[in-house]
Amino acid sequence: MLLLLLLACTSSPDSAADDSAAPGGWSALPAESAPSPRAGVAAAWTGSELLIWGGMGPDPTEGPARGGAALDPLAGTWRVLGGAGAPAERCDPVAAWSGDELLVYGGANEEGDTSGSFAEGGRYDPALDAWSTFAPLQDEPGRVDHAGAWTGAAICVWGGWSMKSAALDSGGCYDPTTGAWNAMPADGSPSARWDASATWTGAGLAVFGGFTQDGFGSVGSGASYDPAGERWEALPESGARRSHSAIWTGEELVVWGGTRDGYGASEVLGDGVAWSPAAGAWRTISAAGAPSPREQHAAVWTGSRMIVWGGRDAPDVSGAALADGAAYDPATDTWSPLPAAGAPAARVAPVAAWTGSALLIWGGVDASGAPIEDDPGAAYAP
Repeated sequence: MLLLLLLACTSSPDSAADDSAAPGGWSALPAESAPSPRAGVAAAWTGSELLIWGGMGPDPTEGPARGGAALDPLAGTWRVLGGAGAPAERCDPVAAWSGDELLVYGGANEEGDTSGSFAEGGRYDPALDAWSTFAPLQDEPGRVDHAGAWTGAAICVWGGWSMKSAALDSGGCYDPTTGAWNAMPADGSPSARWDASATWTGAGLAVFGGFTQDGFGSVGSGASYDPAGERWEALPESGARRSHSAIWTGEELVVWGGTRDGYGASEVLGDGVAWSPAAGAWRTISAAGAPSPREQHAAVWTGSRMIVWGGRDAPDVSGAALADGAAYDPATDTWSPLPAAGAPAARVAPVAAWTGSALLIWGGVDASGAPIEDDPGAAYAP
């Protein structure tokens, strides 16, 4: 049985951009001209703006939310994105910033609907304020709840759930410079799954965790894909999880939280592990001072710490939304709590981006799965 997960795309590329948050605290984001309430959006940080597009609004019967907007946190303003040439609106696509464009691929007509998933992609150029589309990967059936990331040269996507209601074990890398796809080899790839994480390590796309083909069990396996060598290398086994976070520190892949599923039972996790390619092994990260167990939370890398915030305290719609978090320092293996004063309203699967000096939180859903309304989000400056 397909579980309905609300996934929000995140982006945290290195940047030196400033923002409106006071050091050590939260500041509300502007509400004027912000996008309509929505979740499961395409989102990316450009170095100066947070781009938001598509997603699902408060009324699923109306289909995906229309258009998008860009937040300039330094100016404290939103601008509406141009719609010329845009692909069909959708929720839960993979999105990435290429350095010049927002790239969007896959997604669904409505939350959890694989029968109406999309196979084509879109490219938004902020300089032109215009869109163009790009072709699907080979005989792509359309996918949702897939994983993907920007490699520095291409957006690579893998896995997910197809229009034929089958978990996928395929993927490919799209190069916006050439406009061409390169399919990933099947040899050595992870088993078919959806709701996995995909993180660029500088040398490979590390795919980890997720749901298995039958949809009744999460997994603790994965593999790293080297686009240059066009080959997969298996990751060591670790604890099974899905709806977790994964970030790259420059030395380690840090995986935290999520849900571990079995047949008839699910457990939300409050632990984490870190994989070092140099050591070829996982280590358990400290639980002292860590956030409470949660899934579908936000996580970004600041350059020295992983910040975790929000999420849900029980599997899927059975849990309460959270409005707290903490920062993890891998150098000292320690956690420190984030302040509660001024934090945005509790939410699940929010958009999260690191600007170079602040964490931006926007959108997401409440405990019932409805998009957050009447709260503009906030910026946190450590």
